Amino acid sequence: MIDHFAIWSEIYDQVYADVSDDIDFYVHHSKLANGPILELGCGTGRITIPLLQNGYDISGLDSSKSMMQVLQRKTSHINESATGAFVVGNMVNVGKSFDRKFKLVIAPYRGFQSLLTLPEQQECLVGLRNVLDKEHKVIINLFTPTSEIFNQNPRKMYKVKEITDSVSEVTRSVWHRTEVCMSKQTLRVEIKVETSKNGFISDTRYAPFSLRYTYPQEAEYLFHYCGYEIIDLMGDYNGNSYNDPSQDMIWMIRKQEKRHVRV
Repeated sequence: MIDHFAIWSEIYDQVYADVSDDIDFYVHHSKLANGPILELGCGTGRITIPLLQNGYDISGLDSSKSMMQVLQRKTSHINESATGAFVVGNMVNVGKSFDRKFKLVIAPYRGFQSLLTLPEQQECLVGLRNVLDKEHKVIINLFTPTSEIFNQNPRKMYKVKEITDSVSEVTRSVWHRTEVCMSKQTLRVEIKVETSKNGFISDTRYAPFSLRYTYPQEAEYLFHYCGYEIIDLMGDYNGNSYNDPSQDMIWMIRKQEKRHVRV
């Protein structure tokens, strides 16, 4: 498996430092879980580290070896002992990747959408049932497909944001372009990160990745098809209900023990 994130795993934390509105949400639900937690797509630990710092027993799964190496370096500096396991692997195999049961499973920030086909998503959800405790909750974040995505010029780079470190005076500009495949419901995204200081660009990195977009009704059917029931669907991390303008879909689901699961 090609590790596209090896290109920029060392600067990932700086690029996404502004994405923090969901951290308190996951800390809150980790407290409610009162037991082991599993994060799918844990990356360099944007969510994992705050949960560890709050003393929660968290394990992680991520397909990028380089991102996991960054995470493991960071966990080594935390005083609290990390009791969970951190595994490099595909979410499709989550049911075979851990030998323990989890009270809470989270897939933050579009991580589940890195599975690019329905069969992969189904296999992940069905396999996940094998590592769920009797009392459990699964939280999956998806983005809502909008006209803005489909109206982009696939040959044009769009500037998304600019982050400046006030101490080093280093600025990182983040650009992206997106190619949409409507028949497969996939987005092929190319991210460009330019590092500059005093107006001079010192480093440019490109990282491609793909996501599968999912419509709300499709996601609901997918979860039911794989033997889950919907606990809640929220449109933001303040707990507001989902509606059409919502950028995020935050699904809370749990498995139905007595329901026949189709595979």
